[in-house]
This record gives sequence, C-alpha cells and structure tokens, in this order.
Amino acid sequence: YPLPWQDCPVHNGTVVPECDKSSATAYFWYRTTLDAAVSIEDPGAPRWWIALCLLLSWIIVFFIVMKGIQSSGKVVYFTSMFPYLVLTIFFIRGITLKGASAGLAHMYTPKVEKLLDPKVWLDAATQVFYSFGLAFGSLIAFGSYNTPKNNCVRDVLLVSVCNAITAIYASVVIFAILGFKAVSNVQKGIFQAAEGTGLAFIVFTQAIVELPGAPFWAVIFFMMLLSLGIGSQIGILEGMLCTIFDIEIFKRIRKQYIT
Repeated sequence: YPLPWQDCPVHNGTVVPECDKSSATAYFWYRTTLDAAVSIEDPGAPRWWIALCLLLSWIIVFFIVMKGIQSSGKVVYFTSMFPYLVLTIFFIRGITLKGASAGLAHMYTPKVEKLLDPKVWLDAATQVFYSFGLAFGSLIAFGSYNTPKNNCVRDVLLVSVCNAITAIYASVVIFAILGFKAVSNVQKGIFQAAEGTGLAFIVFTQAIVELPGAPFWAVIFFMMLLSLGIGSQIGILEGMLCTIFDIEIFKRIRKQYIT
C-alpha cells in the first residue's frame, strides 16, 4: 500500500506526460509490467522479469502434470473451485458499490439489433469454444479416464449448464465493478474503454484501486487469474500428454521424464 499503479509517476516535480494523457493503470501495465517497445521493428532486449515469471509458471505446471492425471487431477479441484470463491467475494463486494446497479442494468438491457451483427455471434462462439476447451483435446483427454459405463450424456449436459451459469455469474461480477468504475469516472470527467487483456489488467485493476483495502482485492484478483491460467494450461497439456503416455514405446519410460 499504496498499489504501484495507483498514481502516475512524477519526475522533477512533473507528472510523466504519457501517463497524464492515459491513466496510471495503463501506464503501469505498458511501461512497467510489460515495458512494451515503441514498435515491432525495434523490440529491444528481452525483459528478464517476464522471462523469469514465464519460467516459474512452466515449472509449476510441470510439477502439476508430471504424473499425468495422478497429480493434475487433484490440483484441478483447486484451480476450478478457487476462482468461484474469489468471484463470490467480488460479487458480495461489487453489488454493494455505488454504480453497481447501473452496470447490471446495462448488462441486462437487451439490444436486439445486435443479433443482426455477425461479429457478436463470432465472439459468442469463440468464448464458448475457448471456455469448453474444444479442439484442445482437454475434454477428450480427461474423459478417457472414465469407466466404460460412464454416462457421457449426463456429463455433457452438466458441463454445458455449469459453463453457461459460470459465464453469467462472472459477467454479473464484472459489470457490477465496471458500473462502479463508470460512475466514478463520470464524476471525475474521465472516459475509458478496453477489451481483452485491457479489461482485466487496466480497467478492472483501476477499479480495484478505488476499493477500500485495495491491496487485498488486488492480491486475490491476480491469484484468481493465475489459477485460471494454470488450470487452462493443465487441460491443454493433458490433451497432448495422455496421448503420448499411451504410445507403446513410451510406456516403459517414467511419466516425469516424458513430461
């Protein structure tokens, strides 16, 4: 405390112009966290802190999947349930914030004309394919461990319903927080929009700054993102590893070495 992206940096008594034109959060994300290059033609040197974080992430993933389903199966319970816990905490906090109702009203106000826009359907299909892990082989890989008499139709319906409910639940949390942020911005005369990674790492984190006890919310939010990322990576790798483990020539080699 205070969070490092709370205020713009000051050099020689003057606020950095780039930060002043955008926001403290956007400046911190692009200039401190990523230290993004000015152009793709001039990428500069690799950023050692990003490389170390990437290495650490892969080491964590290795220890989780090194024995196949024997090790990853137990961890998946945590990576699956922890985000729900964090979402619930944010939900309780979010709906009590000023402006949350405005965000939820915006979310639930139907815009029927959007159904005529092909891009909306493309975005929806992309989200569903990604959240299911279709074409990654994750569902097939984990399903291969089921007993021959397993009720696959029941599992498909259960996964589909849980996926839909989770998407709606997460949207409620996000729009409640964004409603709070939007009302706060209007009062300050600030207008900002973002999508993709910018939504998580700029807009949402900027909203966290304004919450009482901001460091606590920041810690659990980024722990949730880390948990979701590792959970996704486990599924993607499992689809490949379980296939390799079943190849006859590899069955005599310990799974740790293959992994």
